[in-house]
Amino acid sequence: MKESFEEKEMAELSPKLVIHVFRHDEKDTAQNDSLAPLTAKGRAGALAAGKTKEPKLNQGYVVCSPRDRALHSGLLQFFGPCLDVENIADKTLHELSDILSEKGHKDRVKTDYRLNFKVEDVAEFNDRFYSAYNAKEGNKTLQFQLDESDQLILDIAK
Repeated sequence: MKESFEEKEMAELSPKLVIHVFRHDEKDTAQNDSLAPLTAKGRAGALAAGKTKEPKLNQGYVVCSPRDRALHSGLLQFFGPCLDVENIADKTLHELSDILSEKGHKDRVKTDYRLNFKVEDVAEFNDRFYSAYNAKEGNKTLQFQLDESDQLILDIAK
């Protein structure tokens, strides 16, 4: 069935919500996990991943954990490909933040401590988290966090 002009026009005006879930890329394993930054390979990987998402500078928000590497990945993935800046993957987190501020997009970036999945302090949780992360059939951490993690925390707290 062929769409009428009015149907096509209305479809183009309909609001659309797209959510991209990302995880930081390669981190420096020589540093404390909470403070470890992205490596050069990790920054390049984040930028490359962003180029596949058809980013638009005037659309979207980055919400991530307060860890620098998560924020750095988010900025590179969602805004890096749109910024006309030479060697954008080599920019530090602070340089990227300044560039976004100068372009009037600082309000598009938020951090939320609830996204900081710190698992190192509780061995049982750590073991279950990383068994999901390293699952043979692929990374299952998001599924674990949605389906099992809350109950596991309640069980551990008893």
